[in-house]
Amino acid sequence: MLDDRIALVMNSENENKGNLYVGGYESLQRLTQKRIGAVLSAVWTGHFKPDKDLKHLVIEADDCPTYDMSKHFEKAVQFIHENLQTTNVLVHCAAGISRSVCLIIAYMIKIHKMKPQEALIKIKKTRPWAGPNDGFTQQLEKYYNEVMEGKQ
Repeated sequence: MLDDRIALVMNSENENKGNLYVGGYESLQRLTQKRIGAVLSAVWTGHFKPDKDLKHLVIEADDCPTYDMSKHFEKAVQFIHENLQTTNVLVHCAAGISRSVCLIIAYMIKIHKMKPQEALIKIKKTRPWAGPNDGFTQQLEKYYNEVMEGKQ
């Protein structure tokens, strides 16, 4: 059965490294269960106050096709990549559909050299309703081209 609160996106084969999860606000109830040590919140205004033992990055972002999410790609990719070296990471937004998925796809583009659609297909295996809005999808395509050309 799929857990509608939190989904495993990437499972580390190395037991010393972390797994990557995606979810909405409800996923914050699973932090202890999933042994999450770092949280990236992609929300407009967050009311989540993390435990002082958690690493936390808040990216204030609107889920709107005209919003420039690409300005956060590098910061998000760095946060996810660095924290996965030692702990499980949760990337969440309000519903776990668009903003959080967009940032995870940016990570998969930069670190794993995946095409945006390929990354989305991988995420949809555990989170079928995942899907960045049209504006974010266009920004991810542009980001992919920049990464592949060595501009990022």
